[in-house]
Amino acid sequence: MTVTLENASFSDEVTVYVIESVTFTEHFDDSEITGVKPIFPSPKPEYGFDNFGLSNSVHPWKSVEVTSSDFCGVHITPFSSKNEVSIESQDKSIAATTALDNTSYATGLKLYINGVNKGETKVDVKPSISENTANCNYINIVVYPKKSRKVGIVLINLPGRTSMDINIADLRSHLNEDIYNQAVLEWEVIRIPNTIVNFDLDGNGGVNIIYDNSTSPASYSLSLEHAEIVNAVNSNGYDSVIYLVEDVRMVDPNGAAVSVSRPNGMADLGGNRAFIHNASVSTSAHELGHNLGMRHSPNGDKENIMYFQGIQGRDRLRKNQWDFIQN
Repeated sequence: MTVTLENASFSDEVTVYVIESVTFTEHFDDSEITGVKPIFPSPKPEYGFDNFGLSNSVHPWKSVEVTSSDFCGVHITPFSSKNEVSIESQDKSIAATTALDNTSYATGLKLYINGVNKGETKVDVKPSISENTANCNYINIVVYPKKSRKVGIVLINLPGRTSMDINIADLRSHLNEDIYNQAVLEWEVIRIPNTIVNFDLDGNGGVNIIYDNSTSPASYSLSLEHAEIVNAVNSNGYDSVIYLVEDVRMVDPNGAAVSVSRPNGMADLGGNRAFIHNASVSTSAHELGHNLGMRHSPNGDKENIMYFQGIQGRDRLRKNQWDFIQN
C-alpha cells in the first residue's frame, strides 16, 4: 500500500499528520461493516484513548498534552484496489488526502497528533469516493495542559514487625505511564522515611477497619488507629500520602472481631489519605483516584482503574474522568 500525503489537518487545538501506512491484522474480523474505519491505540498511546461503549471504536476520544504529541491508528476497509481516504479538521479548512493502493482487507494509517492549544476538536476520516456518512469515521481529540500532584509513600510498622513495601520506581511508572498520563496528570512520587507507630490501641495485632453490616450495602470506615498512624507522619507539602500498612483487623462498630475479607486499600474521597494493605501499585493507583474525588466506575466498565473489584490489570480512564481530573 502506498500513502501520499497532500497536506496536514489543522484546527486551533491540534495538528494531525498521516505519517505512515501500516497493516493491522489483529484488531478486526470479517464482521466489520465495510467502509467504517475503527480508530484505536497504535499500539499503546502516550496519553489517553477512550472507546468505552462504542461499536467498532468508530468515534473514540483521544487525549494529548499541550505542546506534545501522540499516535493512533485508523483501520481502512478499501472499497476497491484503489481508494482515497481524506482526513479533515472540524472546520474543514485544510485536509489531508491519502491514496490507498492495496487489495488487502487489513490496512490502515498511523496518525500523528500534535496538541497545540487547550480545547476539543474533531477530525473526520472518510472515503473520498463516497459522501455516505455511514462510511465516515471521526476521532474526538481533547488537548489538556499537564497537571501535577505530589504523593508521599511511607511504610508503617508496628514495633518489632515489618509491613510489605512497594517498589517506588514501579509505582511511579504505573501512575505516570499506564494510568494518569491518560488525563495528562503527572505524579511526583516521594519516599517518606519508614515510620514505627504503636497504633494497636486494642492489642489485637493490627489496624482496625470498621465493618458495619447494619447498613445496605455494608460500610467500611477508618478507625482511631488510622488517626494514630496519620498523626505520626509529617504530611506537609503532599497532595496525598500512601500509608503502607500490612496488618489489618476487621471489627464491628463495637470493636468485636468479624469474619469478613479485608479491603486491599481505603482512601478518603477527595482527601489526602490512602491506606494500602497489599503493597500493590494497582491498588495504590485506584485509591489515589479516590483522593482525586473519583468514585467507582460503572459495573460494565471492568477495564477501568476505578472498577470496584479485581483492580489488578485494570488500567483505563475514560473521557469523563480525564475532564474530572483536569477540572
